[in-house]
Amino acid sequence: MARYKLTAAAVIDDIRYDVGSEIEYDGVPGPHMEPLDAPAKRAVAERDKAAASDEPAPPAEEPPPPPPAEPDPKPEEKKDEDRAGPGGHRRG
Repeated sequence: MARYKLTAAAVIDDIRYDVGSEIEYDGVPGPHMEPLDAPAKRAVAERDKAAASDEPAPPAEEPPPPPPAEPDPKPEEKKDEDRAGPGGHRRG
């Protein structure tokens, strides 16, 4: 298993490690992991090679326009109290 020294505090597998902690780790090392042995150096080299070969993602397609809004339902007939004129007085 590869050995690393942490250059920043980290939580790995639900365990909190302080800066300077030496750990064994079998996954892809993060940028805060300084390799201490040959397996760790190989893992870092593989990580860096993979990152260098990554092509930028193609631009995202624009999302389709939203569907047309449904027409408002037919307004209800106004009630007599809704037909008040200026000053709140009922017409007519």
